[in-house]
Amino acid sequence: MSDIDSLLKAIPLDQVASLLGVDAATAQAAVETAVPTILAGLQHEAATDVGAGNLAEAVGSKDPSILDGLSLDQIDIADGEKILGHVFGGNQQDVTSAVAQQLSGADVLGSVLGSILGGGNVPQAPAPSPPDATSPGAPTTAGSELAKKLLPLLAPIILAWLAQQATEKGGQINRSNGGLLQEILGGLLSGAGQGAGNRSTGSVVTDILGQILRNR
Repeated sequence: MSDIDSLLKAIPLDQVASLLGVDAATAQAAVETAVPTILAGLQHEAATDVGAGNLAEAVGSKDPSILDGLSLDQIDIADGEKILGHVFGGNQQDVTSAVAQQLSGADVLGSVLGSILGGGNVPQAPAPSPPDATSPGAPTTAGSELAKKLLPLLAPIILAWLAQQATEKGGQINRSNGGLLQEILGGLLSGAGQGAGNRSTGSVVTDILGQILRNR
């Protein structure tokens, strides 16, 4: 089992489906889109020594034993929102919108990407105006609500899983050992990319997010 499969297996999809009010297939597709999106943000956070130290401190505060028989009632959604706010900063809403559009089957290469990439190094056409609620490119209400609920739910689970992995690899999780998290995250996203041919962990939203974060 690859690392990304191990992480996805730690997430109780039946509980996710029940909490979000969707069927199992929709819950799985949503999780497989949202998880690598968060991972890409965490990897970007860990790209500098300071960021890696901050992430290591956050991961070190998580109890990996929560993953044993995990109940989503144990997850602190407010903590998840704080994690996302720290990782994505002012881009949090844009990232949520990109995930929502992907879940809705819409094109994520529109105004969301154009607005986030402003000032980056990637040549781009002028961003179009944001789509209105009736535009074919606008995320559906269902996709938007799903993303808003799912991302903060998954963030604490992912940090707890990272704490578990770091511990199993014999690492002490503290500010001076951010390199171990960089290694773990690199392997996770590599595994997600390898799955692009047959599952949404290699989805376009992950590739786009990686481009967004590389050029900020």
